[in-house]
Amino acid sequence: MAAGTIKLYANDEYIGTETLTDDDTSWLYSSDINDTFQYIYELSIENVKLSDWKAVFNFDTDIHYIIGIIQKKSLSDVDSKKITLAKGFTHKLSVSGAKGDIIWTSSNNSIATVNSSGKVTAKKAGVAKITATTADGQVFTYTVSVYKNEYKEKKINSSSVEYGNVDIQAYKMFYDGKGNLVLKTHIVNNCGYKMIGIKNLVCNITDNNGKEIGRLKVDNKKVNIRQGKNKNITFVIKKSSLKNKKADLHTAS
Repeated sequence: MAAGTIKLYANDEYIGTETLTDDDTSWLYSSDINDTFQYIYELSIENVKLSDWKAVFNFDTDIHYIIGIIQKKSLSDVDSKKITLAKGFTHKLSVSGAKGDIIWTSSNNSIATVNSSGKVTAKKAGVAKITATTADGQVFTYTVSVYKNEYKEKKINSSSVEYGNVDIQAYKMFYDGKGNLVLKTHIVNNCGYKMIGIKNLVCNITDNNGKEIGRLKVDNKKVNIRQGKNKNITFVIKKSSLKNKKADLHTAS
């Protein structure tokens, strides 16, 4: 035991002084199986910010001492470390259990941005890292994958269509610059005859939750597709007819 002081500095800024006394009520006695004994003094600092710390010790007598530092982080946690978003969509990130302000940053603002409250906005296709730094120095990194807001699949071929049938496949779907929903279809004719028209076609487009995005209606459209052949035709559902004018098309059906 020894009397003295411990002066603390953070980034060379004076924080405060801890006064030590030689009163045994201020120290913890400890010994091991080899009868080596020591006195321990505990100094706790709360709400520590990320800094370069310095401690200056001044004892009233000669003493041998060992310094031990234990960083006890708060039990913070993140909601998810991997996020997938369609272009134009947003997602709110959070760090549960964190105290004080959180600093949010993005590794690539052209792909995904994040505001001071953790709201991520997807800008264009690609991958960005979102970093959250808590007031006590904890750092969490989120991976945000942004994809184009479109539905896309490989075109079917003639061999996949049974004889006697005609298949109309929407192989690509996206919103155009005016907010209309564009459906690019691939029609395979294997009915045994030349196809000369499409009548009374109704196609419901739904989101991942089964809610309707829009409905394509074709009363009578002339086409010319010979037996065994295929053709691409584009249909457009006007923005005014859509039930969901900003749906995530990536998982639509």
